[in-house]
Amino acid sequence: MVAQRKTVVVLGSSWAALNVAHRLLKHTLPKNPDFKVVMVAPSSHLYWNIAAPRGYVRGQFEDKQLFHPILPAFEAYPKGSFEYVAGTAEEVNPTTKSIRVTQNAGGEQSVSYDYLVIATGSSPVAQSPFKHIGTYDFTLSQLHEMQQKIVAAKSIVVAGAGATGGELAGELGENSTDKQITLIAGSKQVFPTAREDIGRDAKSTLEKLGVKVILDTKVVGEEKAADGKTKLILSDGQTLTTDLYIPAIGVTANSSFMPKNFLDAWNNIRVDSKLRVPGAPDVWAVGDVNQLQKKIVKHAEAQGVYAFKSLDAILTGKEDTIKEYDASGVQMFVAVIGKKVGLATAGNWRLPGFLVSYMKGRDFMTPKLVPYAEGQSTLMQGKF
Repeated sequence: MVAQRKTVVVLGSSWAALNVAHRLLKHTLPKNPDFKVVMVAPSSHLYWNIAAPRGYVRGQFEDKQLFHPILPAFEAYPKGSFEYVAGTAEEVNPTTKSIRVTQNAGGEQSVSYDYLVIATGSSPVAQSPFKHIGTYDFTLSQLHEMQQKIVAAKSIVVAGAGATGGELAGELGENSTDKQITLIAGSKQVFPTAREDIGRDAKSTLEKLGVKVILDTKVVGEEKAADGKTKLILSDGQTLTTDLYIPAIGVTANSSFMPKNFLDAWNNIRVDSKLRVPGAPDVWAVGDVNQLQKKIVKHAEAQGVYAFKSLDAILTGKEDTIKEYDASGVQMFVAVIGKKVGLATAGNWRLPGFLVSYMKGRDFMTPKLVPYAEGQSTLMQGKF
């Protein structure tokens, strides 16, 4: 009796998803050709959103430095081993092992799986193009629109002083000397997850670039004025009027397709110590979509590699060798303020600023986009 060919479905097309799909096709398929990988995602391009803070400033990057197609690289694998479904998952049914998908072109289809890896990532709370917000075309159009708004604005307020908001304020300050830039931090320091000395240096650097920094304050409301300006209502009772308001207030997991009983209070998909979803047989959730670790590329990559290793073991009859995911490791913080100032720590060590600015501040590592999108090399997990 011929064994039925297995189907591994990967939801998503970014950091974790690419690690799972390429590694299975490169390393597992030669050992067991009786499976195929189906990738379901609305975007056919990898967005190097690490560089989004600088990408918001028109003229700093060409589009091709921020986006690169992922599908041509999959043509190198044996025919029939890979399929791409251009669409968005609307509902996962763990009982029937099926996914209801809304296609980009319109209409719906059902995708069945034997094994499912959910790597749908997260989206900005404010639905701005700091990350993919749908298809490649829509995300790119929204990025271009934001660039134009920044060009036209004389005053800009950025709310949220995490890595994205803080870096964006730095880019605006460095490249928009004719504009009034304000950064509003809901925390007591810029970069609230970093050490206090990092926060102090970030604030000082931003102020030297002409950025006004308001700490321990939140935007609690906004009103559009007749002249197109935005009136912001702050948590201290004051108001602030600006030409352009850019909220950078965090991200939320892309998990709306999962039944509520699989989610935590923040809509993250709950996973166990092997990144599997309890109560959903043969389902893994990796990267920003789960509750396990901070939502950064480093962890998305590592979890994607782990999911690959788990599936590789299962598909080659070595399931008993799967160990628990190791979520420990050195805690790192890395951010830049413009091209020349780097702020970073690794554990208790503060890294030299010149090294950080060289590694990230020069170009936000955009030269790594093409080899990543084409399944050649990752940021921190070596070759695919």
